Amino acid sequence: MKTSHSIDRRRGVTLIEVIFSIGVILVGLIGVASILPLAGRRSQDAVSMSVGAAIADSVMNELQAKRYVSGDALVRPPLNTPPPNDYVAFGRSTMATVGSSFCIDPMFMAEYASTNAAPLNEPVSGHSRLFFPYYKSDFDPTRDPSAATAVGTNWPNAQPRMLRVGVLRPGFTPVTSASIEECLAIVESIDDLNVERPKDRSKNAVLKAANATTAGTSFGKRLATGEYSWIATVNPFADNAYASVSVAVIRNRDRNFVVTTAPVAANRPDLNMIAERIAYVTYESGFKGGAGGVIHLIGNANTVSTIRTGEWIMLSRRVSSAPVVDFHRWYRVSGVDGKAILRPRDPTVSTTAGSLRSELPATGNRDVWERKLYLDGPDWDFGFEATPVALPAGYSDGTFGNNTYVTIVEGVVSVTERTVSLNSL
Repeated sequence: MKTSHSIDRRRGVTLIEVIFSIGVILVGLIGVASILPLAGRRSQDAVSMSVGAAIADSVMNELQAKRYVSGDALVRPPLNTPPPNDYVAFGRSTMATVGSSFCIDPMFMAEYASTNAAPLNEPVSGHSRLFFPYYKSDFDPTRDPSAATAVGTNWPNAQPRMLRVGVLRPGFTPVTSASIEECLAIVESIDDLNVERPKDRSKNAVLKAANATTAGTSFGKRLATGEYSWIATVNPFADNAYASVSVAVIRNRDRNFVVTTAPVAANRPDLNMIAERIAYVTYESGFKGGAGGVIHLIGNANTVSTIRTGEWIMLSRRVSSAPVVDFHRWYRVSGVDGKAILRPRDPTVSTTAGSLRSELPATGNRDVWERKLYLDGPDWDFGFEATPVALPAGYSDGTFGNNTYVTIVEGVVSVTERTVSLNSL
């Protein structure tokens, strides 16, 4: 009789198997880590949209309650004299003397009044803080705005701009803007409260507040984080009775409002006034039936070309010069087609003569960037014509007086638009 013996044979794990397993785990961890920044950005976008909508509704109600426009409670800088104190009261009674549209920007005006000592129309750059965006109306979008060569009549026609106004400080002579502290109280909303979360998660979160008096209780004014602020663009209709009012909520706004005044150009794009940028539309398609459309932008290569999905831009167009009638409207960027494409200048052509593209005026031969955006928003007439430059349908023409320009404001997270009576604003 044969006796069978079972032998328990155990195999060990080889080094190759261990390395392979570690590799699989690392690939998985890298995949998880790669989506964390995107998930964080999407979470922040959701918070920003929620907070932005609440702030915009609150601001819209406040504008109508305080009646800044009809009560002549706004202030603007003088058109041709230097600050800091020569300001002019602005309201319904003076709107016709300075143009049709304006931007209520209390924080900008307050900061500007406290720091500026030079004339408003900086003569050695393409900037002017009189307007929103802060560029001279004849500035060529294909030029470097910080360069001394940006001075002068560089574009065939004046571009649409909004007069920038602040909040009047009542009872002061001469007329002046509200202080920085007063304006911060206006533009920072209680919908953006500063919440402190204890380390002990079993305890409730608390709102940070300032004491009402030095000897009082710990309860007083609730503090906003200051992360969100706003501007309001006002575009009156032709009858001057109603206006389209858009409240743009900005996250982490750059509060350095000192524009370039030296004749030396910025040596790289990120040093060249990022907060507000302008570009020129060279092509459009769509914008019929309220479904948005696609545009091609062009701008100087020494300016930042970054535009992200979910951000907002403002389209502007001048339809009449006597009297001045401008259209301005905000659009959400629903998609960006890749990175900006650099179009270098032709080194064999003078930088002061000739044009880079047939649909641009002969203002010079420069390095520019170009990119394609998809926009969500209402219909828009870009004012393109087939003459005098023979171009396919959808491309900009040679008239330039009524074509469309783009304002890019860094950090806009929400825009709320309403049609209101100017008497109630």
